[in-house]
Amino acid sequence: MRIKSLTKKILSIATAGLMLSMVAFPLTALADDPTTSTEDVTAPTFTSISISPTSGETPASFTVTISGISDDISGVDSGEIIFRDSTSDKTVSGYFYTNYSDTNFSYENGTAIMTVTVDQYKPSGTYVISSVSLSDKAGNYKTWNGQGYRWYADSENKLPGSLSDISYAVVNNGATPSVVTSTSSIKYFK
Repeated sequence: MRIKSLTKKILSIATAGLMLSMVAFPLTALADDPTTSTEDVTAPTFTSISISPTSGETPASFTVTISGISDDISGVDSGEIIFRDSTSDKTVSGYFYTNYSDTNFSYENGTAIMTVTVDQYKPSGTYVISSVSLSDKAGNYKTWNGQGYRWYADSENKLPGSLSDISYAVVNNGATPSVVTSTSSIKYFK
């Protein structure tokens, strides 16, 4: 009698386990299906870049607009654009964040507008896009390189077409701001 009862319990457990695995299998298969997954592994993309004006005398600023920014799942988080003069190796840059705006940038409906400031000490030259970087809220990011990138010829992530040629011409006529001098003294104690 005892063996019969034990056999029934083992069969009940085995049947329940089989039924559970039959129910669990479709759920596991569904979770691995890329069409229903919510895992974000793709960086944001964009469609165009424009700047205005295209030249200025220091100190100056210009506006960069990156349009058509999109991300597949988690949403766009931030971005940056860097311009570099190949002669002086100096850079100027702009950035944006999607969770707030300030006086230097804004982001709305897939368009980032950034103000890039060129201080009075930047040398004259042609500052060409070196890189454009975008990241999403899941931590995915991608950087595209333009003609201003030092190793552009070897880059695998080149900006498409004429976007890599976008530039800003800086003119510095050597004007320097007045310098305030202080007559206070500092004493060091030992």
